[in-house]
Amino acid sequence: MGDILEAIARIERYTGGMHRAAFEADGKTVDALVRNQHGSRTS
Repeated sequence: MGDILEAIARIERYTGGMHRAAFEADGKTVDALVRNQHGSRTS
């Protein structure tokens, strides 16, 4: 559960204040959001 809350907090930090068009145009932010949605644990 802690991992989920941490991922949500990161997503909010990455996208806070962005309008949809700006988000969609920012490939790095899109990649970061997708990575956090699906989990990025390597262990």
